[in-house]
Amino acid sequence: MIYAIPYLLLYTFFLSLYYRKVALSKQIPNTYKTEKNYIIVALIVYLLFFGLRGYIFTDCYQYHEFYEDLDHKKFTITYIDALFEPGYIISNIILHSISDNPFFFQFIWTLIDLILLYIILRRETNKYFLLAFAFLIPFFEGIQMNLFRNIKAILIFFWAIKYIRQQKLIKYTLSILLASTFHLTALLFWPLYFIINKNMRKSMIIICCISIIFYFIGLNSLLGDMIVIASFLGGKFERITNSYIDSAEQTGFTFGFIYRIILMFYLLILYRKLSKKNLIMLNLGLLYICCSMFFNDILVLRDRFIALFALAVPCILPYVAPCINSRGGKNLFIILNLLFTLAYTYVQNSQLIAKYENILFGISSKNEVQRRVENSTR
Repeated sequence: MIYAIPYLLLYTFFLSLYYRKVALSKQIPNTYKTEKNYIIVALIVYLLFFGLRGYIFTDCYQYHEFYEDLDHKKFTITYIDALFEPGYIISNIILHSISDNPFFFQFIWTLIDLILLYIILRRETNKYFLLAFAFLIPFFEGIQMNLFRNIKAILIFFWAIKYIRQQKLIKYTLSILLASTFHLTALLFWPLYFIINKNMRKSMIIICCISIIFYFIGLNSLLGDMIVIASFLGGKFERITNSYIDSAEQTGFTFGFIYRIILMFYLLILYRKLSKKNLIMLNLGLLYICCSMFFNDILVLRDRFIALFALAVPCILPYVAPCINSRGGKNLFIILNLLFTLAYTYVQNSQLIAKYENILFGISSKNEVQRRVENSTR
């Protein structure tokens, strides 16, 4: 419990900003200036919390070491065999020319991520920005802290969604190609151009049902085909696939499954109303849930695929309660969602690897943190 406290406090703080703004708007009709101040506070707190964090989770080690050793590295021009994608490498070489301190690199990238998050959430959630921003903690915080490259590709995709609405395929394609230079999985976003801006409630119901079936039967029957394909492609694909398959395990009827079923139910029942608010985020939110079900027994694949669509959940969640006609039903959803998102935040940050440290208050050395985590897992 103790390791999750900072994250729980951050989540409740952001929620309190939103509900304080709502309370003020009922007393004072025009609260634009107050809301703007609340948004500024939220952005600053987010930047200080995540941008100045210490060694948290696991991926920070390889990314910090990569950044520190940039002067001594030789990069292959073969895209498939490269350790990291070229866009990420070039960007960090530019940053490294300013400072070789890995915490400088971490802060600047967090700032860039935050700017993109602000642009995306303001566009997609409008007056619900503060509420959507709060939902980043249970649904997007882990990506922000652990997936240094993925988040760049994901944010570029969400930024480029405007080109889907404008039906500008070339600009969208160029955006996805740019995103793929940070993480190759961004190429999976390209076909979504032809799908996610369409009303497809019946198709989504079918996909959701299939994903629930796979939640219980697992993907074991497909593992052999994945190995064959990966072996044929070789290089990075083979290494990644083997590591993903090694993470396969059976998971049963869990707390997370219950929440996803509840959320899926609300999104499908309210599909017509929610589609008028934000059709693309609604479809992406359902894809997030389906991926979490479909890839449930292969943990790494599940985490990677749901990361692609995770930002859609904070974007569509604020619209759910307003679309419920019954006051009792609306309050029930708000209470259930609050309880489950608090539990989500707790579960994701309850382990020692999530122990929060901040540069402003002093952090443990990298070796000390690694030693501490290794001792806790023996």
